[in-house]
Amino acid sequence: MSSIINMPVKAQLANIGAEVDRAIRFLNANKLERAQARKEFALKLLEEAKNDPKNAHRKKEFEFLIEEFEDYMNGCKLYDTTAESISKEYNHYI
Repeated sequence: MSSIINMPVKAQLANIGAEVDRAIRFLNANKLERAQARKEFALKLLEEAKNDPKNAHRKKEFEFLIEEFEDYMNGCKLYDTTAESISKEYNHYI
């Protein structure tokens, strides 16, 4: 699989959002192995985007997206996020 570093920011977020949605759908369908795999891939993409030099000024935003997504996927709900609220963060890039 290729890196998203060479993509424009909007394309990065669209790809990340697609993986986040897949992870959430699998989690909600109780397909936990698939949810875990999609979660790990989404987090990998988020980390790549966070470390992309063109996103240096967005580093804290990406850190929050990572933290919020992990919180939701781990069932903690510290931020009272829902599947819908997380998806909305990415939907306008798709």
